[in-house]
Amino acid sequence: MLPDSMQIYTFQISSVRRFLVALFFLPFTLLGQHLNFQHFTAEDGLIYQAGYEIKIAQDRSGFLWLPNLNGLYRYDGREFRLFKKAAGDPDGLSTNTIRIVHEASDGKIWVGTGNGIHIYDPQTGKFEHLQHDPNDPESLCGNDVRSIGAAIFG
Repeated sequence: MLPDSMQIYTFQISSVRRFLVALFFLPFTLLGQHLNFQHFTAEDGLIYQAGYEIKIAQDRSGFLWLPNLNGLYRYDGREFRLFKKAAGDPDGLSTNTIRIVHEASDGKIWVGTGNGIHIYDPQTGKFEHLQHDPNDPESLCGNDVRSIGAAIFG
């Protein structure tokens, strides 16, 4: 029987050997992978403006959120859903100029727009709207929201 210190040493060598063997075969494993890319066009329901930078976000449910000058797109892996401004809808977007999207820790989707911040609640399907109020120093400093800081989300 080997002393305890010898067994630990043998175990360490064995672990290192397995790691090196796995590391050697990793490139060969990756060579067999096929990467699939999907291209989307207007026929798929996605309208894109040339020169507009899209900052895609993915939420915890796997949805992809794509801001656009035409509204906010949500992609579920099969089809797009477009959220757009609808006249007279207080629970919807107030503009189609979407700049940035970010998921908060509570699962709500924060949307920076050309008209403030909209917070989408996936449970209710409604947007809450935050805007600059010159009479309220605690409100947004402006309505053209192009970024949402990580400080908000911790």
